[in-house]
Amino acid sequence: HLAHYALDEAWTAVLARKASSWLAPLKAIRCMLYIREGRISEARKEAAGLPISVKDRPTYSRETEYLVLVRLLGKQRKEAEALHLLELLKPQAEREQQRSSIIEITGLQALMEYQRGQRKQSLHLLGDALRIGAQNGYVRSFLDEGEDMYQLLRLYANHQGQAIDLKPEQHQLLEYVRILLEYFPDYSQADPSSAKVSQPVLPEQLNRNEMNLLRLIRQGAANKQMAAALGLSEGTIRVYLSRLYGKLGVTTRTQALVKAQSLNLLEN
Repeated sequence: HLAHYALDEAWTAVLARKASSWLAPLKAIRCMLYIREGRISEARKEAAGLPISVKDRPTYSRETEYLVLVRLLGKQRKEAEALHLLELLKPQAEREQQRSSIIEITGLQALMEYQRGQRKQSLHLLGDALRIGAQNGYVRSFLDEGEDMYQLLRLYANHQGQAIDLKPEQHQLLEYVRILLEYFPDYSQADPSSAKVSQPVLPEQLNRNEMNLLRLIRQGAANKQMAAALGLSEGTIRVYLSRLYGKLGVTTRTQALVKAQSLNLLEN
């Protein structure tokens, strides 16, 4: 509420001073707030007023607006379009030597790749972002991405923790990840005040194919691998994933795994 109030004040001040160049960044920040609050329909309406498009060749001066659009595309399951914009933005951030931008863009690339099932590429990109973050002590660049980044960092820590003969710099990076994880809320734990009161249940039970998809998601399988494992086309897999997300009330693979864990769906 306070953030929205502050934006209202900023908007009024910009209009009073006729500083129209600030209107788009303020709309982008409002859109970002809506996304983080889970108010996606309102975020889409706000983004519609931005002077940008997925067909653009983005400029560094409008990085704030484009990165908001990237996040919105991710929420709409349009990972390919989001990744295309990020690929165009990244060289500009590198040219300007803006570490925070490089981390943000690379972190978003990692999240989008994981969301579309590219686990190996996702962890590789996350490692790139973490190396820059560790060298410069960045925290909020990861923390501000919320639960999806938390789950991806946990996956990275587990993956690296199983490796044999880690180099000293890899040990340091792993310790940095563990420190970052301590700053996040513990998304894997239910609210203590509601513990043991009632067991959450799904409004609609998952069928056999949807349960199989959950298990494959846990294994880090890409859509193509899921199709091969279940003897289905990739198009059918996308339809089944959409139905699975709808039943779980989530929009990403990481959220699906967290929800499945909270419901004890993968215990057996």
